[in-house]
Parts: sequence; C-alpha cells; structure tokens
Amino acid sequence: MKSASTAAVTVVTAGVAWPAVGQWTVTNLHPPTAARSSANATTGSHQVGFADIGGTARAGLWNRTAASWLDLHPEGATASEAYDIAGTQQVGKAIIDGVTRASLWTGTSSSWVDLNPSGAQESIALATNGLQQVGYALLNGRFRPSIWHGTAESWMDLGSDGVHAIVYGLSDIEQVGESLIGFSFRATLWRGTAESRIDLHPAESSSSQATAAAGTQQVGFAVFSEVQHAALWRGTSSSFVDLNPPGSVRSHALATSGAQQVGYAFVDGTFRACLWSGTAESWVDLAALLPGTWRSSFANAIWTDGGTTRIAGSGFNTATQRTEAILWTFSTTNCSADFNNNGSVDLFDYLDFVQAFADEAPSADFNHNGTIDLFDYLDFVQVFDVGC
Repeated sequence: MKSASTAAVTVVTAGVAWPAVGQWTVTNLHPPTAARSSANATTGSHQVGFADIGGTARAGLWNRTAASWLDLHPEGATASEAYDIAGTQQVGKAIIDGVTRASLWTGTSSSWVDLNPSGAQESIALATNGLQQVGYALLNGRFRPSIWHGTAESWMDLGSDGVHAIVYGLSDIEQVGESLIGFSFRATLWRGTAESRIDLHPAESSSSQATAAAGTQQVGFAVFSEVQHAALWRGTSSSFVDLNPPGSVRSHALATSGAQQVGYAFVDGTFRACLWSGTAESWVDLAALLPGTWRSSFANAIWTDGGTTRIAGSGFNTATQRTEAILWTFSTTNCSADFNNNGSVDLFDYLDFVQAFADEAPSADFNHNGTIDLFDYLDFVQVFDVGC
C-alpha cells in the first residue's frame, strides 16, 4: 500500500498570510502493526502520541518516520498516551492498577516517572515546556489545575476557592486552561500562582477554553449561540479574535507557535485540519494536502524555527479504515527535488535519485516510510516535475 507521504507547492487558503513560496510534505507516521494512532505534539525532530498495538493504547515517540516509532508504554500499564513534548521531556498518562496517573518520560519506557500526587484519584499531565509539567489532578472530587517540576512531590495546585479547573497548556511563563465559574467553563490564564488567574472569557460567550500558549498568544475556543469558534487571545479577554473559518459550523484552535495557530474546522460535513495566521480569513486547509481519500483530520500541534514548520495530527484514512498519525512539514529553505542539495533543480538531481534508487541507498526512501519501492520513485517524479 502506498504510504501517505507526498509533496505539494500550492497552499490551499482563503487568505494570503501564509508564504506562497515553499513546499509542503505529508508523512504518514502510523506504525505498521498498529490498529490506530495519533501524533499529539511535535518538536523539530520528534513527535509524540499513541498507537493502539494488540488492543492496547501505548504512548510513543517518533523521529519523523513511521519506522522510527519508539514505545514509551510503562511496565504494568494497561494503557498510556503522550500528549506533549519539549526539550528532553514527554508527558501524558498511564493507567496502572486501575488509576490514571500523570506521567513523565525522557525518551524511553524505563524513564517513566509517576507524577500522580498523594491522595489523588487520578491525574493527567497535558503539556510541558521542558522544565515544568501541567495538567490536572482529581482530589476530593474536584479537578485541581496542576503544575509539577518532575516529581509527584513537587505538585502545586493553581486552584482557589474550590473552583474546578484544568491546565491544558503552557509557555515559558504562562499556564492556560479553563475554570468553572458558576455554571460556565471560562478560558483562564495563570502566571504560576492561584492569585495570578486572569479570565479570558469573551463577552457574549456561553463557555470557553484556552488550550495552548506560546509567546504572547493563547488559543482555544469560545462558544457563541451554541456554535464553537476557534479562539485567539493575547493575554486579556478583550483581545479575543474569532478564528472560525467562513463556512465552518465548529472549530477549535489546539496549538500555537506564537505566530501561527493550528486545530480543526468542521466544513462541508467533515472535520478538517487547519492552520491560521491570526485571522479567520487566513485559514489554510491542511486536509486538502493529504494524498488519497481521508476524513476527519485534526492538527494537534505546531513547531517552527522560521524556515521549517512541522504540524502533528491525525486523520481517518479511508483506504485503511483507521485513524493514523500524520506529520505535515512546510519548508521555505529546502526543496526535496534538489536531491543533490546544490541549490538548483535540474537533470542531475533526477539522475542522482535514479542511481540511489537502483542502489537502494537510504536516501532513496523519498517518502520516509521505511521502505524503498515504486512509490518513492513516483513521489520524487511528482516533486521534480513541479520544482520548488
């Protein structure tokens, strides 16, 4: 079966905010033996999420290819999943002895650290900045917005006044999530203490949630007239920007790089992974870049260094009838058709690829699926034909 990896130059967008010059590639990260998988977060080189193997959801780590899948599942766990990655840390959950436990890894299953606070009925670590971990702990029937510094004993409660709250994301100095105020969940920002809590809830919204933060931005959703709208803030409720794309009846911004935002929008009866650059009109339909026929795609995380942008997510592959982890990559600095990396695309790139393909050299695995076959040749020819 052909790997879901391809390349495209045309960016599908309603606006012009995203660079017109550059190249998208899509890599299917689904491990060969998995029944389903999802990539929940990404850095420049690694992605985390889970794969269902043998009927068990297992936390895992990738290095940009399906073949690189590394199992983080702790010994004794009945299920696990990784939700975020930063620096050397991965965070998520593991279910052990019937208890869902906030979890921390540093690249191997044996590195697993149980963050579940003493007395907690359950907990989950949802995000990390490489030093801190955030999420929630359920204690005495109340969801407590939580920060850890690498151990269960370091657990700190950001909550106050008996309010139910969850931290979903963080930047270097901020934590974001939701707080139950009265009968409404409200997007919330903290800066390390319960007293620092800032209400991001937009006027006229019935409920809201801040899901992630980076730089000066916070993203999530707000509900208006029972319709969920992807949301962008810059530290105050009055800074709210409605990212809901034209024609969408539901959307959610799941992550931000500090400049761009990713998530999903429900358009024409399908959940579609999408990318924004600060406005609803800047929406880029990432689902349109998927090769073949896919449904219900989601962009869960974004990382960029300016020249390269990586977006981790998942989609339902109708060819295999399963949900599969996906990595979108946009590069303004490299062109995969420039096979010999000499700065131009010409006949010599084609000849060099053909030679590598004949020799079954590792560089001939053009679609990065761990095998060298006819589809590598076809994908290279497609990119070579359009250039960069």
